[in-house]
This record gives sequence, structure tokens and C-alpha cells, in this order.
Amino acid sequence: MTRTVRAAVLLSLVAIVAFCLYLFATSRFAGNVAPAQQRIEDLFYLVLWIAIAVFVLVEAWLLLNLFLWHEDGQGKVTHETHRGNHSLEVAWTIPPVVVFLTFAVLSAQALDVIERTPEGDNVVIDVAAGQWLWTFTYPDGTQTSNELWVRQNETVVLRITSTDVIHAVYVREFGLKIDAMPGTTNTMWFRATKPGTYVLQCAEYCGGAHSAMLADVHVFPAGENRRFGPAPAALQETPVSIDASGRLSPGEIRADQGQTVRLNVTNEGRAPVRLTIGAPYNLESPSFPPGASVPWRFLPAHDGTFDIQREDQAAGRLIVRKATVVEVELRDFTIVPKTLRYEPDTPYAFHVRNLGDAPHNFYIGQWAPARAPGKVVFASTPDLRPGQETWLNVTLPAPRPTLQEYWCDVPGHYLPGTDQDMHGTLDARGATTQSTSIVPMASWPAPAILFLGLAAAGAVGMTRRRRKE
Repeated sequence: MTRTVRAAVLLSLVAIVAFCLYLFATSRFAGNVAPAQQRIEDLFYLVLWIAIAVFVLVEAWLLLNLFLWHEDGQGKVTHETHRGNHSLEVAWTIPPVVVFLTFAVLSAQALDVIERTPEGDNVVIDVAAGQWLWTFTYPDGTQTSNELWVRQNETVVLRITSTDVIHAVYVREFGLKIDAMPGTTNTMWFRATKPGTYVLQCAEYCGGAHSAMLADVHVFPAGENRRFGPAPAALQETPVSIDASGRLSPGEIRADQGQTVRLNVTNEGRAPVRLTIGAPYNLESPSFPPGASVPWRFLPAHDGTFDIQREDQAAGRLIVRKATVVEVELRDFTIVPKTLRYEPDTPYAFHVRNLGDAPHNFYIGQWAPARAPGKVVFASTPDLRPGQETWLNVTLPAPRPTLQEYWCDVPGHYLPGTDQDMHGTLDARGATTQSTSIVPMASWPAPAILFLGLAAAGAVGMTRRRRKE
């Protein structure tokens, strides 16, 4: 064996070691926040270090033999060879058996921790996977889409199923991975020990938007007084009172068209009171018992001045300021209209209706792919089930780089260059601003390039050797 070939082999081995160490370093610090993942990582790194030690010993012995037992150019071996050594064979057989048995015992213990649900007052959450959306149903019946909210150090049991094809729930930091299958409910548990936001992704190919089927797992601090679900919205209610004569104080309720009115009505009289608003609203309030405060919420879709009545007597007035109403239709998979021309610094009321067969939502701002930098949300609606509608009140400012477009943010519903085109463009006073969303290109890590280069050098060396022979 020539020096060129031996050098090429040595460089290839060094490259392999460097690449393995690179993979080890980049994965080592990814972090874990759950007991199951801690057991997995402890076992993984134990196996890894033993494997590295064996690899180094074997490769060192291989290199030693490359330099000591080779032909001298005359077809003769420079050192004497050995036919066998029973002691050595026993020495390299028994230790691996012991190591493998140890791995089996430790793996069984880790699997028991992962699959056995702890007993106690656990939070049970139903997870429904569907192309390409995650829906979470909490113990109190509330639902969220593509966002899961749990408390730190809370034992959470997930009951997982699918509404169409096979999916898989995977959260790397939790050591959580399990299939979601139609007609079957699989169960998995986790306990997040660190607050933060973690990515839940589908780990089973499920169609064209598989890579965009992502959700955020929000772990909020243990000090909060809720165990699950998003924080209650900070909604301001306008205090209103009803005197003994049935008059409202204040006498005028002012609102913007399309913006929800939230009242906290206190009955200061001695008899129950019920208020009504006539056509075109035809609203009737809940009953207000004497001395009680009751919330009353409604959506003023029509502008103008309307009487609020109590038993056919005027109790006050509702004054609704006109806003520019924009009808937005969410369909499978497009948004109508595709271009919105607007006047800057003018209030708008978006009447958003889901006319499709899948959940949709409506976002305004600057789009970017899921988890990619650059996405800016100026305003948005919650997810709407088929047939649902809502209002979104915003005042759109002058054009800016982060206010260019609107889209459906459900993963997979807007994929540039495909038929799934749930996207539209904002046009301020007829001057269309083009989108500057950038999809970052993937790049190979330097160690991988180094590995391929050195391996290629080894291959060239071997080719030259064969040509000489």
C-alpha cells in the first residue's frame, strides 16, 4: 500500500470522526424539558460514548495494522502474521455481550418511564390531527387550533386520533412521538419542566403540506392559577346601570360598526329588567336581577342610532359609528377578494366568513413560511370552523414593508406557487406594494462538506492505486 493511499484512508477516517463529533455537538445542546426525554438522552449518550470508544479502538488498531503489516513493494509481508488467539477471541466476545445486555435492561427501564402514565390528577387533552391542522380540546370543552397551552410541571395526558390519514405527534424536547391514526385513540403523557414555546410537528408523511403541519406548545409558569388553555383575554367592559325608572346611565352607548360591545349592566331597581334593541338588530338582553351585575355582549353590524327599550319604553340609545365594511370570503383554497384597495388611516370592519369545508383564519401583515423569520402579524382572527363568521376591526396605516398582504395562516393553506393560494395583496390608494417574503435557502454544514471532500480524496487515491496495479 502506497503512502498516498494510506494518507487518503487516514484523512477519510479523520473526516468521519470530525463529522460524528459535529453531529454530537449540535444535538447535545438542543435541550430537554421533560422526564421522558431526559431518560432518552441519558441512554442515548451512554450508548454514544461507548460506541465512540469502540470506534476509536478499532480504527486505531486498523491504522496500526495498515502501517505494520503491508507489502514492502517486492510482494513480501514485512511482519509475521498470526493464525489465531483463543484468549483474544474470548476477550472481544464476552465484553460486548455484557454491554448489550446492559443496554437492553436500561432500555426497558426507560421505556417503562415513557409509556406508563403517572397516577394522579392529570390534565387530559384530546388531540385531533387532520390535513393539515392540529385541534386541541381541553377538559372544560374549549378548543384551540395549532396552539396547545399547558402549565409547567403539570402531568398532561394526550388522547390522540386522526380525522383523515395517518399523522404522528412529535415534540423533540418532550421525548414525545406517537402515531395519530383514524378510528384509533393512542395515549401519551408528558410533564414540561421549563416554561417556553416548543414546536409540535407531524412526523408521518400525510400529503403535500406535511412539512407545514406545525403547532406551538406554550408552557406557562407554574405560578399561574390555570392548569391549561390560553390566558383569558383582557376584555374591557363598559359599566352601565339601570335605575328604578328603567333608564340607562349613561344614556348613550357608543360603538364602532363591527366591533363587539361589552357591557356590564347593574340593575339598581327592585324588579328584574330585560332590554331590547329593535330592527335591524332585533336583540334581547339577558335578564338583569335586582342588585346584580350581568354582562351583555353583542355585535353592531349596522351603523346609525337605535333605541334601547325596556317594556316598550325608551331606556337609552345605541349610536354606531359607520366603518368601511369589507366582505372577506375564505374558501378551499382561496380568499376573496384577491386585492384590497384601502385608504390609509381609515377604520375598516372586515366581515370574515368561512365558506369552505376546512378550518380557516384571516391574517393581515407580512407572510413568511412557518417557523421562518420575517412573518409580521398586524391583525388576525381566530380559526373559524366551516360556516362560522366573525368581524375584525382595524385601522390600516400607510403602506410599510410589514403591511403588504393578507392570508390564511392554517399550515398548508397558503403555499406559494401551488393551487393552495389563500392569499391576497393590500393596495393603498391603488399603489400595490409587492411582497418581500423570503424563503431562506438550505445550506450544507461545513463539516459535511469537509467529510465529502476528504472521502473523495480517499476515493481518488484508491483509484490511482488500482491504475498503477
